[in-house]
Amino acid sequence: MKCVAMKTLCITVCCLLSFAHCARAGNPTWMLHPDEPGKLKQAGIHIAYRLVVNDVEHPEYAFTITAKAPEGVDALDAMMSINNSKGLVAMQGWSDSGGKCVSDFTVGKQALKDAGFMVQLYRGKRTYPFSASGRYVLSLAEFASDQRYCSGKIGITTPAKKSDLRIVAPIQRDGPWLTIEVTPKSALSNHHYDFHITVEGRANQHFQIRNSQPITRSDIRLADLNSDGFLDIMIVGGVDHRGQDWYKTLIYDEGQRRYRWINDELNSID
Repeated sequence: MKCVAMKTLCITVCCLLSFAHCARAGNPTWMLHPDEPGKLKQAGIHIAYRLVVNDVEHPEYAFTITAKAPEGVDALDAMMSINNSKGLVAMQGWSDSGGKCVSDFTVGKQALKDAGFMVQLYRGKRTYPFSASGRYVLSLAEFASDQRYCSGKIGITTPAKKSDLRIVAPIQRDGPWLTIEVTPKSALSNHHYDFHITVEGRANQHFQIRNSQPITRSDIRLADLNSDGFLDIMIVGGVDHRGQDWYKTLIYDEGQRRYRWINDELNSID
């Protein structure tokens, strides 16, 4: 009985290894590069990106990748993933509709080197690994560095909107006036703002803020947080797990006569 069980176990393991080998053999990987437009066309893949510069220090790349099922392929999936030395950071997937898959996503410049895109092809029903028939893999950093795939820039050339929000208050008792002007900026995701902060006769600064929710007048709180006699600025960034507001905080540095992030070095004057 023991011998039969061991024999059955061996057969099962061998079958699994055989299936795994067949899956690898039947699902080859083809790397596609920006200097191979012919191969991209043959694969049915069209890629384009726009450079989004709402914040000069943190540009983003807005990709649109269209994949069409080649002849003999019944279905396809697409996936964008970001992997670094610590493992998977982010992943987003799409499935085809009518033999075509359109993927829209945005990747920040810092994450670009770790970002990749894959198109998985299937024959017959969409099951993996048994009906997988190959996959195309693209390095997004390669395509982002090739101007032939850039369809334009947005954000940096967009005319600034008139300030939607203006707050004025004395920065200290009988002190100079603090003025905060908040201007929304064009963005594909989240809410981007230019915070123009001036202190009469002192600071004249711009801070670029990306927020998970729109900023209204009630989301900007003025308070002397460190008891130095000057108003500091708190901006509601979102809600924590308790349902309470959390803040992005600008502290007034009297020594430098300007504002800085509470956990950052002094922000430079524009």
